[in-house]
Amino acid sequence: MTRPLVTVFTLSYNKSDYVGDAIESVLNQTFQDFEYVLIDNSTDEQTRAIIYQYGLMDKVTVEYKDFHDEQRKLFNIESIIKNVHFKKANGKYILFLADDDILRPTCLEEHIKDFQAHEKHRANYHTVECQFADGKDTWLKAEKTFNQSELPYCKTDGGAVMFETSLFDKLFFDTDLKNAAESDGLFLNQLVELTDIHPIDKVLSIKRITPISNYIKCEGNRWGK
Repeated sequence: MTRPLVTVFTLSYNKSDYVGDAIESVLNQTFQDFEYVLIDNSTDEQTRAIIYQYGLMDKVTVEYKDFHDEQRKLFNIESIIKNVHFKKANGKYILFLADDDILRPTCLEEHIKDFQAHEKHRANYHTVECQFADGKDTWLKAEKTFNQSELPYCKTDGGAVMFETSLFDKLFFDTDLKNAAESDGLFLNQLVELTDIHPIDKVLSIKRITPISNYIKCEGNRWGK
């Protein structure tokens, strides 16, 4: 079996109104050298029915994880799953897509173009359009290179970052944090200890802020400065 260039992960938990759009946005990418790992995070029956209809597709693997409500009160379950499955990625690069977000059609293509144009780049990130229910959309712009002097925490979304799978051997998501968005931010701060995260100044995904979305409310701005 030929190794794919990219592994895309989506964990889904009770978002039947959104997850179908997220999945389709991955499958409809202009760049098709990827595997897609869909993880049923003990979700409800409506969401599960949507996820499993994609399980027979060649590029898609569906996995089921059984966690109880009491466990969710003690640990960040999403971080536990990421720590296990990111290590299993077959792709050279990893991208994570939340189950209520959407990739623009050229998202994977633009990330790979950047890696091919800059052989020393091991991580990059794109501009994210953030859609709020009140219609006051904002953008997490990819303007700066994140490094140990310019930390990414609260300045981008974890789903905007693609990075080399091999880096994950020295990384982890904090399972003691109950907020997945906060865990992602701290994870990215770890990542810049290993490599810079380079900007792709293009809007390549849409983050839909739903009633049960995880995101960081930063002082002075809903998303940071």
